[in-house]
Amino acid sequence: MIKLGFYGCGNMGSVILENVLKYEICQKEEVIILDRSPIQLTEKAEKYGVKTTFDPKDLIDCTYVLLCIKPQNLKEIPPFVGANQVLISILAGTTIDVLKSSFLNTKIVRTMPNIPLIYDSGVTGIHFPGEFYFTVSEIPFVISLFSGGGKVIELKEEVEIDDFTVLCGSGPAFYLYMAESLWNITKKRGFTEDQCRDMTIQTLLGTVEMIKNSGESINELRKKITSPGGVTEAAIASIDPLFMKKAFDAGVSRAKEL
Repeated sequence: MIKLGFYGCGNMGSVILENVLKYEICQKEEVIILDRSPIQLTEKAEKYGVKTTFDPKDLIDCTYVLLCIKPQNLKEIPPFVGANQVLISILAGTTIDVLKSSFLNTKIVRTMPNIPLIYDSGVTGIHFPGEFYFTVSEIPFVISLFSGGGKVIELKEEVEIDDFTVLCGSGPAFYLYMAESLWNITKKRGFTEDQCRDMTIQTLLGTVEMIKNSGESINELRKKITSPGGVTEAAIASIDPLFMKKAFDAGVSRAKEL
């Protein structure tokens, strides 16, 4: 019996698949992957020992189907009729109503994992729509697909998915963008590549440990470092206070467009 099907299996799908097998959520013989790329399918079959297919009909008998394609490619999928399956979508900006038009007779769950899942340090937002009746076994199973890779946060309203996508899905890129900028600035000022790397990594790690272990809010911690009239205050004062809100709003807008 095939329990879990992957409709597409790119970078994020591969991370989830690895966790599924690593934590024995499913055995390899219970998994099947559908992809348009023969190269992808061959690689997945050789690496993980799972079944592969080009034919969507081979996913019809799966208990769960994980949708891991690009949102833009959803329109290329013919209407898919399952038998009371649970469809688990990781597609950004793709609503339940849109998914219902392509996947008929299925229960639909929307999720948004982020890339640190690959290091078991991710966070995944999950929304179980109230319009579907999920059994006592289905909800824990869906959560288990992501919990091995980090934290899972259940979202009560579907609209929260877009905000979660920007904060947590795009969030790592925001921090990396800032780290990259500071790295490049310090390198131009004469520091070596190794020094830039060590300073950047240690500063990020130290900041995360402060947030995790201090018991204080982020605002309180930031104020502790920002002495009145000091270096940090001068640096922060030069930053447009709305720059992150503009970035956040732009991301949410794009998520709704996809």
